[in-house]
Amino acid sequence: MPQDDLERIETWECSNRDRVIALAVFLIDRYVPDDIWSGWIGSIGLSRPFPPEDFKELQLTDRYRILAAIFGTTVVNLRQIASRMRPRIMGLRFIREYTGVDRAEGDRR
Repeated sequence: MPQDDLERIETWECSNRDRVIALAVFLIDRYVPDDIWSGWIGSIGLSRPFPPEDFKELQLTDRYRILAAIFGTTVVNLRQIASRMRPRIMGLRFIREYTGVDRAEGDRR
């Protein structure tokens, strides 16, 4: 992941919890350097391995279900967080290049 995307993620005006949830839901966590990811998950009381090892192999519905259990919330709440965070995710250069989208949907801070 490019450094400018990491810097952008770090400046998002959101809780570390929402940041971690969004990156996990969209399977972007694995592209964040280990030391940064460990810091973010540690700040919300989690430790590695998070998300679980086989998480990326799961269907989206199952990923939401697992995250709901870990965070003690509902799937509906997680979907709302992911929906709010999606424009930020899509605004990352890394994602635009990966998906072939050449413009950001927005980067609400």
